[in-house]
Amino acid sequence: MNVRRVIILWSAVIVLGAISAVGWSALTLVDAKEYAARAGDDLADAQKLAGDIRSLRNHPSLAVSQESPTADFSRALDAAMKASDTEANDLVRVTSEAPRRVKDTDYQERPTRLMLQNLSLEQVVQFLTAVISGRPALSVDGIHLTAPHDSPDADAWAAEFTISYLVYSPKEGAPGSPRASASPSASDDSDKVTP
Repeated sequence: MNVRRVIILWSAVIVLGAISAVGWSALTLVDAKEYAARAGDDLADAQKLAGDIRSLRNHPSLAVSQESPTADFSRALDAAMKASDTEANDLVRVTSEAPRRVKDTDYQERPTRLMLQNLSLEQVVQFLTAVISGRPALSVDGIHLTAPHDSPDADAWAAEFTISYLVYSPKEGAPGSPRASASPSASDDSDKVTP
């Protein structure tokens, strides 16, 4: 074999190796550039979400946890009765209704129907304002007023209304729900048969 051919052959191998190395480097740089762009987008998303979390921490909660809505509702009723000068015997009926899921979310509305009697219209407005004041989880869904007709007091109205409490209540099987955490994991041995 001729020395010149060997040099040409080795030169070709070196040039092909160099071209392969440059091609591999170019592909690696393109991949790194795409990775960096995705990482930059992810960082921007994470910063936006962190900002949202910081801003939401400073706002009152719009729903309560599922543990204590009854106690808070009782406190709201007591405060409303005091604010409107309503007597205890004017509260004729308190009826809890079945909870309703809010669309397809992890929230439920827990409505309660109240009936009050012998109230002036001013007292009705004061009561409703006081019961939801400072409690974003509470809302008044409906009001039915009955005008006084055979009462010696011309301003003795009967008021029936529904107050709903918004409660965070994850659906069964959802992450964070009590039943989801109690369900067996894929790694446990509950499906094995023991003799």
